[in-house]
Amino acid sequence: MFTKIIPNVVGNIQAVNNLRESQDKDKFFNNETKPKLTSNLGGGIFRINFKGNEVVDFTNELKNLENIHCPICGVKMLSQKSIQSLVTEGNRIVSAKSFVNWLEKNEEYVPEKYKKFVASAKRNSQEFNTRDVETLLSKMRENSYIFTQNALDDVKQTLVEMGEKYEVSDADKVLLDECFVLIDEINPAREKNVFHSVKQIVQETVLSMENEHVQEIYKTVMNKFVPAAQYQQLFVDSSADHKNIAYRQQVLQKLFSGSYMCVDNIINGYSDEKDWRINTILVCKDCKPPTVTHLFRYHKERANLQENFTKYVEDVSSNILDGKMKNAAFYPVSLLGLVSRITGDNISVSKYSTPILKEISKKHFDEMKADINFDIVNHRGVPCASCGEITITHEQKLKLYDDISKTSTTEELSDFLKKNKNVINSRYASIVNYINNAVQSNKNITENEIISHLKEMAAEEIKKHLIENLRMAQVLKSGLKPKDAALLQQYIDNVNNQFLDVSTKREFPYRAYSDLVKQTIFAVEDMGFRTRYGSDFKESMRKSYVKQTILFPLKSTEEKVGSPLKVIVQDMIKGSIATVDHIVAKDRKGWNNMANYAVMCKNCNNEKTNYSLLHWYDLHHSVAKNMQKYLNKVVDMIQKGELPDEYEKYPYVFARCVNTLTNGRIILRFRLNEKK
Repeated sequence: MFTKIIPNVVGNIQAVNNLRESQDKDKFFNNETKPKLTSNLGGGIFRINFKGNEVVDFTNELKNLENIHCPICGVKMLSQKSIQSLVTEGNRIVSAKSFVNWLEKNEEYVPEKYKKFVASAKRNSQEFNTRDVETLLSKMRENSYIFTQNALDDVKQTLVEMGEKYEVSDADKVLLDECFVLIDEINPAREKNVFHSVKQIVQETVLSMENEHVQEIYKTVMNKFVPAAQYQQLFVDSSADHKNIAYRQQVLQKLFSGSYMCVDNIINGYSDEKDWRINTILVCKDCKPPTVTHLFRYHKERANLQENFTKYVEDVSSNILDGKMKNAAFYPVSLLGLVSRITGDNISVSKYSTPILKEISKKHFDEMKADINFDIVNHRGVPCASCGEITITHEQKLKLYDDISKTSTTEELSDFLKKNKNVINSRYASIVNYINNAVQSNKNITENEIISHLKEMAAEEIKKHLIENLRMAQVLKSGLKPKDAALLQQYIDNVNNQFLDVSTKREFPYRAYSDLVKQTIFAVEDMGFRTRYGSDFKESMRKSYVKQTILFPLKSTEEKVGSPLKVIVQDMIKGSIATVDHIVAKDRKGWNNMANYAVMCKNCNNEKTNYSLLHWYDLHHSVAKNMQKYLNKVVDMIQKGELPDEYEKYPYVFARCVNTLTNGRIILRFRLNEKK
């Protein structure tokens, strides 16, 4: 029997930043565990080569996927090769009837602006009893002129209506009359670009008007005309003979070209520290603008955007599950998170909302575990290295979920909570206690009554923290310079005006509140203030907000699980799942190595985000005690032979890493004896 005692080593942050170049790196990492750059944006863990070959390979794989719908408009996208194949196939068709059937068969590849083409082909084929395709196209072309002429009449009528609505002046009425004359001179059969002509006439007219609503007038008028102008462009051709196979080929080329699959970036100027693959998306040619801030900037104006985006993620997920992309399960899951963030949760899709997304999430989870290969996370009863509470394994979670699904009354659900109280994080104690007390007092209480009161409790808690923050800001303001004091007053005014009326019908707008804190509290120049108080304005709010979010489960999840209260109980359980935390976060170039790993519950892992360990310790001093508790459990597991031999080095490298990262403020001690 012998004893090893870890020395009391005090380092500094810079030392850790240089670990890979330090002279003793072979003592810190063995040959099998040398650090590799990886990323975990959106929760995924995967090796990357920033902007390198891996991004190129990923993009090429993405472009070769099949049956992908555009995330913006929903059209089924095509490669250039597929477009040519369709055009060739369409050129071989002889009869008009077969051509119409072929169009209907491939309608999912036709952009929304050209859907009228398919309906028109069917109608003209029946109305004129045309037998060959060229005659059919000729009739459709003539009808497009009529359609465009009707649209020109609509433009004039809309201008009249807008003039009456906004009570234009006599001078503006003269301008409108002149505009009508110019529009009447347009002949759709002769004009090759009717849209350009109308746009120029209307633009010059409204810009010369005195009315203050000219922008609204212009937008409304052009929206009326755009569909007709787009449709007519299908039939515009320089050839005098519109009854030959070459003309048909040009029409079909235009018909499908808008569905061409393009690769684009969601955000311009994406950080070099992130994995560029997550910023990559496929969109159709029509939806790919020449310049973008991000593709989802119009999310408030597009009613079906969430549905189309969800379909896109499902399509890509299906291809990945079929083995058409290598090690890419991270992509759909991470993309969901990225789009949710950039749209302020206006496009928010749960990774468990559909069977396909649930399956790809599981694959992502399995790949992440395989990549990390940290055996401790798979063992029961491991304390969270942050909050110290017992975690559960993925297998335990599934068993508990099954038990929840078998309950049929609020009383049975309450019994489940009492039985499994030890695996639910204490942050949810108020929710658990209320459910149990409410059911005990009234066994006939409904789920809606329970949830309604829980939402009231959550709203009251958030409001209480807001009021505490306002008082703190008011007190601290007096000790700051005028410029900094003005920022705190700005925070106070905005909270009073925008956030203090906390609703029980929807989640608290935490992202907007967080942005306010960044713009005001974190903008204070007094570093002493920011260091001592900066995070206080967010931390209590974030904890209360996270607790509140589980009270608003997705409808799709409710339908699948059986009831909203069951989903709430599941989500409380889910927060206790054991996850692998990177002590130095991945987007801070943390490494994949057991020295940088710790087991944390899902709740703490999500909250820690990319905070440095020193900052996390400053926010939660209990971390020191809980990391010791965690390490004691690991040492006990090693002692009992529950972990592979290679984990005997883990207590040493982990304790040293923590000690160094916290400047010696967390010192972990342990005794590791010979295994019996």
